[in-house]
Amino acid sequence: MFSFASGSSSRESTTLDEMLNIQFSSTKSKGKRKSQFTPQFKESLPVDKDFGNFEKHTKGIGLKLMQKMGYKIGEGLGSDGRGIVNPIESQPRPARMGLAYHGFKEKTKQVQKDNVDDDEISIKPVKKEKSNAWKKSAKAKKSRVAYKTADEIINEIGSGPSVQPIKIIDMTGPQAREISSTSQISSQAIPDTSTRLPELRHNLRLIVDLSKADLEHFTRERHVQTERTKTLRKEIARVTAQVNDETTKIKRLGEIMSIIKECSRHLTVSLSSDSPSLELFSDAFEKLQNEYSNEFALYNLDAAVIAIITPVIKQNMIDWDPLEDPNFGLSLEFQKWKGLFKKSPPITNAPSDRFNYDPYKRFSEITMTPYESMMYSVWLPKIRSAINNMWNARDYDPAIKLLENWKPPLLPVFIYDNIIDQLIMPKLTREVDSWNPNTDKQMIHQWLHPWLPLLRERMEPLYLTIRQKFRSSLQRWDPIDTTAFDIIEPWNNVFKLKDMQSLIVKSVLPKLTETMKRRLQINPKNQELDVFNCIMIWRDLFTPKVFNQLFEDTFFIKWLDTLYIWLTHNPNYDEIRQWYLFWKSLFPKEMLDSPIIEEQFTKALCMIEESISLGSEASTRLSHPSQKSTIPEPEQFRFLPEESTGYTDIADVTFFEIVEEFAQDQNLLFLPTNKTHDSGKPLYRMGGTPEGVGGLLMYLSDDVMYVKEGQNWTPMGFDEVLEKLESSKRQR
Repeated sequence: MFSFASGSSSRESTTLDEMLNIQFSSTKSKGKRKSQFTPQFKESLPVDKDFGNFEKHTKGIGLKLMQKMGYKIGEGLGSDGRGIVNPIESQPRPARMGLAYHGFKEKTKQVQKDNVDDDEISIKPVKKEKSNAWKKSAKAKKSRVAYKTADEIINEIGSGPSVQPIKIIDMTGPQAREISSTSQISSQAIPDTSTRLPELRHNLRLIVDLSKADLEHFTRERHVQTERTKTLRKEIARVTAQVNDETTKIKRLGEIMSIIKECSRHLTVSLSSDSPSLELFSDAFEKLQNEYSNEFALYNLDAAVIAIITPVIKQNMIDWDPLEDPNFGLSLEFQKWKGLFKKSPPITNAPSDRFNYDPYKRFSEITMTPYESMMYSVWLPKIRSAINNMWNARDYDPAIKLLENWKPPLLPVFIYDNIIDQLIMPKLTREVDSWNPNTDKQMIHQWLHPWLPLLRERMEPLYLTIRQKFRSSLQRWDPIDTTAFDIIEPWNNVFKLKDMQSLIVKSVLPKLTETMKRRLQINPKNQELDVFNCIMIWRDLFTPKVFNQLFEDTFFIKWLDTLYIWLTHNPNYDEIRQWYLFWKSLFPKEMLDSPIIEEQFTKALCMIEESISLGSEASTRLSHPSQKSTIPEPEQFRFLPEESTGYTDIADVTFFEIVEEFAQDQNLLFLPTNKTHDSGKPLYRMGGTPEGVGGLLMYLSDDVMYVKEGQNWTPMGFDEVLEKLESSKRQR
């Protein structure tokens, strides 16, 4: 298929052979014949006579080794001696000089000389015409494209010469034949060509596979580009929306700055007037609160609002009396703008133990907001001064109104707690300590109960002092005097049930029992009910069982004994019946339904029936009520368990109550100090004065009193405590 021109190459090789005078020879190597060429130069190379003088520095070792390998002094290197004679020269370049700097020639003199010799025997190269491909070609004139319509093309085809039918020769059969259409070719006549031209088929498959791979690659590339286009469009939309959003934010921020500047002008006008008012800022603040709520929180604009209103508030507080005007004239504005005043989140783990509660702990945990800082540094000092210097603890109404008007969320929670714990409670505690139930005409609940909705569990320490004073006062109390009931009864639903029952069972019940036994007289002829009524008023304070047992052990013993005497001395049963009904009418229905009271009246009926049945022998044979009755018990009492006469439902006595009762018996004060021991136990002071001077400091643990002695806490008994108190009195 292809032909090669060998004439020129042979001529060129001949010229080179002649020029170099090269002779070819055959050599044998290791038994195999192979052709190789060995150039034979007819001209000898110049020999440097000074070559080898360097041996004087190496003691001739190198020369000896070279001579053993066939080297002769003055000849060139190599087996044929045509190698270099002179050593390779070097051309040192000046220090820090780049290649070919300022035309510096790198070639040595020997190399330059060799190049000159080579030029003399070299073939002159054929000059080639310089290509102009790099030059900017002249702009070719654009050919004008002529466009045709579909109608023109159809007309041209129609007007052209008629197409002659193609002559088809079918040579698939055994004989050639002429057909007019390819459909006339028999499929059976077509031979199977699936195995023909395998190389061509293979190449075609390769071409198809490559084309298919290219097509898949282009498809993937198009998909990638499509996705990238979608991503870029989304990014463009996002950036555009962000730019629009930032533009809107900048615009709204400019409007906010205009409102702040307007407020600054209003502030200057307000401070220059005789009575500064916050009314000037209403429109601006309402606009900030309603139209710019998001920006208000984002840019912490509450600091700007507080900075504007603080001078006005300071000016108004100069003549403000919190007790006379709790509203301050500004609470309405504060209520209206409370959405602008940012407050710290409340402490979720607030301690339930009021003795361990530290209201200032939050300062180390949460930083105050501008509003909280203003209220703490500007508003609170005015309140503190008024409560400490001018407020009377028994005049509860001004202080309660002040706290109700400024209660959270308007007032920060920690400031509200600070007022109660550091200002209100200390004053109330001192007032309760100085209150004397025997001499004070004003009852304590009249000025202390209004604080219950606000103070709640904070008043627990006061309850302990109040019960202590009640016990001390009831020691010299006469049950005929109902003032004790008037003082204690309002506390029935205030004290815990356990504490209330402990108070009246230990301090009131013994007095009522003694009065019932000694001073109550059952006289059918002239019955006086003063003692009975004075005892009956305490019914709602006792549990039903305790109060019913009181009557069973005291009243009914006397009442049944009087009935027995009457029945054994010429009784008038009509009068007895009226007397029986009279006493039964004095008991409320709740007591009559009690099994204990019902049993006593049933005993009376049984005695009357027995007396009627005995007739004249009743005076000698009637059973005394103290004896066990032989009359069958009523059906409702047969299955009742026997009960002791003691008050079994009284709560178990605690060690604290024992110590409290001990202090009461010894006429000693036993009060909490509102402090705690390192173990968390509350500290109490026994003895001393209500102001906390003198006495012993102690805490209770595991039914033991631990008394402070210097820096130590020593366990002591009651006798040791009394001795220590007496010794401390003698020392004073």
